[in-house]
Amino acid sequence: VQKLSNELKFAEFSIKSDAEETSGYLWSVYKEMDSDEIFLEKNLQKAYKEYLVEMKRMEMLTAGKFKCEIDNYLNKELIDAIACKNILNLIPGAMTGLGILGTFIGLSVGLQQFNTGTAAEIADSIAPLMGGIKVAFHTSIYGMVFSLVFNVVYKLVMEEAYNAMNDFLDAYDWYVTGNAGNDNASSMQLTLQNLPYEISQAVSKTMTQMLNPSFQKITELVEQFSRKALLLKNIRRMQ
Repeated sequence: VQKLSNELKFAEFSIKSDAEETSGYLWSVYKEMDSDEIFLEKNLQKAYKEYLVEMKRMEMLTAGKFKCEIDNYLNKELIDAIACKNILNLIPGAMTGLGILGTFIGLSVGLQQFNTGTAAEIADSIAPLMGGIKVAFHTSIYGMVFSLVFNVVYKLVMEEAYNAMNDFLDAYDWYVTGNAGNDNASSMQLTLQNLPYEISQAVSKTMTQMLNPSFQKITELVEQFSRKALLLKNIRRMQ
């Protein structure tokens, strides 16, 4: 997890350094870079490569109107999966449980060697009993201490990784793609605004295609009727 944090911080620094050398977005440069030029860790490389493939595909299909958001591939869930968070969450409870188990084992060993016979036998068995009690208390203390220490370190390391991921995503959206989420929303809004006009044009075209043959037939009938009427008029004049 610490390695992930370091790579994300270095990637963020590289993006900001590249942004200082250009006045536009960096996507035209970064889309030609391989994933191993951004990250060295294999899981980050795989996720970033999948993002690049989908981003280029959407760019080609929509002529650049819609973009793929990088946080669909690089996010906190990826860090949790790499760190095996579900397993790590079990460790503090396991440490505490081992401490309690050691308590019962220590007490059991001490009581097994305790003899309730004569006074001399009782006196001789006190030392092993106290040794078992010491083991019981020590294991409980160690279990709780280790659990607390692990929890503190675990939370700090994971929080640092989450913050590094958020900072990287902000830098990538701001300097590389120009905030793909907002661009997609703007494109969608523009599409919805143009939708009534496009529907009216499509309906008009369809109706024209359907009615033109009927109008043509009506025109032909009118022309035929006109010719016949003119012919009858000429015949009457001749008579």
